[in-house]
Amino acid sequence: MKIVSKKKIGIFLVLIGFVIFGFFFWQKITKPDLKNANLSAQQIPKWTASTQALVSKNAFKKALSPYFPAVKTMQITDENSPIVPGLLGTWSIDPKTGKAAYATKWTPQGITAISNQYILVTAYDGNHHLDSLVYVIDFKTGKYLKTVILPNQAHVGGITYDEKRQNIWISTDEKKAAELTVLKLSTLKAYDAKKSKKAIRVDETFKLPWLKATSTIAYSELDNAIIVPYFSTETSSLYGLPLNDQGMIDDQTILSTGQKNKLSDLDLQNLLKHVYCAEIPAKVQGFASLGNGYVGTFNASYGNVSSSVRFTAWYLDDQSNTSLKEFKFKNISVSTSKKNQIIKMPPYLEQVAAHDDTSLYYLFESGATKYRLKTPEVIDRIVSVSYDDKGVYEQAKSALKPEKISLPSYDEFHSK
Repeated sequence: MKIVSKKKIGIFLVLIGFVIFGFFFWQKITKPDLKNANLSAQQIPKWTASTQALVSKNAFKKALSPYFPAVKTMQITDENSPIVPGLLGTWSIDPKTGKAAYATKWTPQGITAISNQYILVTAYDGNHHLDSLVYVIDFKTGKYLKTVILPNQAHVGGITYDEKRQNIWISTDEKKAAELTVLKLSTLKAYDAKKSKKAIRVDETFKLPWLKATSTIAYSELDNAIIVPYFSTETSSLYGLPLNDQGMIDDQTILSTGQKNKLSDLDLQNLLKHVYCAEIPAKVQGFASLGNGYVGTFNASYGNVSSSVRFTAWYLDDQSNTSLKEFKFKNISVSTSKKNQIIKMPPYLEQVAAHDDTSLYYLFESGATKYRLKTPEVIDRIVSVSYDDKGVYEQAKSALKPEKISLPSYDEFHSK
């Protein structure tokens, strides 16, 4: 039996040590330093936002890959996953001084897409000192174009677009009551923070004193309404605010008084004549209307646990014996298993936006300074997903048959 000398054993152990040291050194220099990633004010031109990524594209794909294999109607679209602007720092305005100010704790909240023109992302200052923002991203290239500074420090939990009237709706809640702000697309296009050195002048503002907050918002063309889910860790609520012919909210909806955050608390003889409503799953952060308006998709997220996405058939139930017009929902499945009606997503999922019956855009807040060290699954890009709109519509059609709701075929609906 051949005996290995102590010298050879020593050399072997040294080589093993070098390999281990090299591995950890390589990890250190290639792994992003998320704790110290933020940039200084000198590194970002005034009135603009950071555009650098927090993690590599491979790390981004790796974080998403466990969540999509079982989803038959949804596919990640790699070519259009823009980096969320401002995660490493953004300029805004300090309302106390009226002058430009810089911060690094911006938290993205809402997202919407404007046909082949822009993707809009809202964000608020995590220190709650500076005015909230809308980032404007080129729809085709995914490049950051400019920052729109809002005249408030709102949480800006949602943003949506009414294509018919070319109005952008934004959640701009105050401390004591919910509020919605309207920007015309032309107003957004004309705004230039570098020239004006002021916050944008909004076109309309609607206060909703009967509701504490608008957790997210979406426009429903079928119902001609702004859909407003209200977040709760127990049972969330959803309200539909019908629009008039000018695409605005009527006075009856605005002037209803008293905060009523649960469906059971609403005044059936007053507010419900002007508002559609429903109870929905807890912890809802995002909602979008698709499938010709008969499919709703909800995002639920709270803390550093997997987010969830579900698709439902939904319709407006106009009960003849009361003034109540209530949305009704029936879960449908988009996974390979009919029993699995909930899709898991990485933590810290915020809003979802639907676009042109082909794509869904998911926005995460895990890239924000406040959250990036709390999860290994940092999503610093907009997640673009293609989906089968006809498929979900047909499932909704089937799900609504027992309710005696007969829908035309998908092709008939689009030929109208």
